[in-house]
Amino acid sequence: MTFELMSNGTLAKLPQNPRPEGAPIPGGPFVLLLLPHNRYLLGTADGGTAGGERWVWGRPGGRPREVFLYGGEGLALSTDGAAPVHLSGETTARLKMELLAQTAPPGDHLPAALILRGFMKDHAAFSEDFQDETAFARSLEADEVLFKAYWALRLALAHGEFDAAARLKAWLKAGPGAFEGQEPRPRVWFSLLDLPSEPDIQELAELSFSREDLQHMVAQRISPLLLFNPRSGYLVLARFGRQGAPASQDGFPASFFVWAFLPPRLWGELRERRKLPMHELLLALWGQHDVERALEERARYAPLGQGSCPSPGQGPRPSSGGGVVVL
Repeated sequence: MTFELMSNGTLAKLPQNPRPEGAPIPGGPFVLLLLPHNRYLLGTADGGTAGGERWVWGRPGGRPREVFLYGGEGLALSTDGAAPVHLSGETTARLKMELLAQTAPPGDHLPAALILRGFMKDHAAFSEDFQDETAFARSLEADEVLFKAYWALRLALAHGEFDAAARLKAWLKAGPGAFEGQEPRPRVWFSLLDLPSEPDIQELAELSFSREDLQHMVAQRISPLLLFNPRSGYLVLARFGRQGAPASQDGFPASFFVWAFLPPRLWGELRERRKLPMHELLLALWGQHDVERALEERARYAPLGQGSCPSPGQGPRPSSGGGVVVL
């Protein structure tokens, strides 16, 4: 997939998909951006790993240099004897999106399917040849809960978050449907220090929990600790891990706080009707958080079984007054 950088900083998708001679175009999915001053930017990806993309830039025929693109952050590419080429944060985000949209999602099917079978052994999807990824994909299309659980687990394992398996198990036991249609929405926050980050504190304030409420909860040194506000619902604070211990395999530090909000209807369903212990309730809510993150990540990649897929969108067409030096 080839784009051209316009003089106003926007991208234009080139329908001819030209491949300049001397540029190291791979056989798999790629994004190529034609730049001024006879330069290019090339992105390639490995769908078998999490974050396995690589970006290089240079002049055709020369030795390219590796650069790193962070979605939402601008990038300046310096050229010898010429003004740098600037890519906006919107442009870098678009390039990364276009590359991932052609790439198979990360993670391995079989480890995720085997673990999930232990949680959902009575599900019809595991009565046949569930080890075949293509066949299993058809079962995912027919069952929303299976789809969510599978991708939350597969992507967590790809990122090394092995503790997510316990959270997904608790999420399934709690009943995924219990989390749907809740208002306000149940949420989870994490903090290494006593209080969450400022944006998280603002979210909690919108739920009628003040900074003073949070400070009072931390000062109690009790885990888990529950605070009820009749205007919104229940806030639970729990400490996970132990101080002085090494970080866990999933990347979380040895000791950290989990803040969990539950609206009254969800609290009544999980605690009073289903009698979930507080620790299991927290894991289930954390599992819901894992599912939400996984669905956002999964949506960036191509469908299973496709090495490439159509672009999610196209930029403006080049204009005659673009003033771009094309390779």
